[in-house]
Amino acid sequence: MKLRLYTAQIARHFPTATQAQLQLLLATRRAVLKALPACNEFIKWDSLSYQKSDPDGAIKGGVCQISLRRGQVVIGFIHGAFLPDPGKLLAGTGKAKRFLPIPGAAFLKDPHLSAFLHAAAIFDPSNP
Repeated sequence: MKLRLYTAQIARHFPTATQAQLQLLLATRRAVLKALPACNEFIKWDSLSYQKSDPDGAIKGGVCQISLRRGQVVIGFIHGAFLPDPGKLLAGTGKAKRFLPIPGAAFLKDPHLSAFLHAAAIFDPSNP
């Protein structure tokens, strides 16, 4: 059985989100869960965190996080610097982490998003 959060838990965790931000965050969550049905879902690091089911922990087993940053919904990829990004959509300059701003609900159908999610799910940080 995969671990999932309740919508009410998520809404309580983001009390400063506007209704529009919360709706986009929840729509992003649905897109992530659809693309990554085998992942577990947690609230961690002030984000919705998605991890592989194996016992490798939050870093090695981490796939992505959904956050509100400066009023914008973003998906963070803990190993994003190692993911293919031919469209140069990932932002950030950290050693490994990159993030993908979600401009609106229509973007959730963009094939780049599902490609990033699938690439993050199969990425093995012990063999970059």
